Amino acid sequence: TILKRELKLFFRKIRREDTFLSLEKINKFPESKIDSICIERGIEVENRPLEKKLKDYKMWQATSNLNNVPDTLLVFFRLNDFAQNLYRINYFEQEIDLIRRIGSQK
Repeated sequence: TILKRELKLFFRKIRREDTFLSLEKINKFPESKIDSICIERGIEVENRPLEKKLKDYKMWQATSNLNNVPDTLLVFFRLNDFAQNLYRINYFEQEIDLIRRIGSQK
């Protein structure tokens, strides 16, 4: 019950921020601010150009606010993306390197 409440509060905060940000020119924000906005929403920022981050954020914003997607579905998408990135397989990678990479992401 506590976790459910915390998630509800978190997504309420995110939705309010997204509503505010929809009125702003996010393209003018410093990249560090855009990174923090993306990270909070589970959007990949590492080794990605600014244009891709902005595109992904705008897709998030359209999905979460404009289409009023339920919070539980947004959590599922974030967890799914995280799991896919965590356990992606490079077939040329040695087993020991895979174990190190997964261990370092915890």
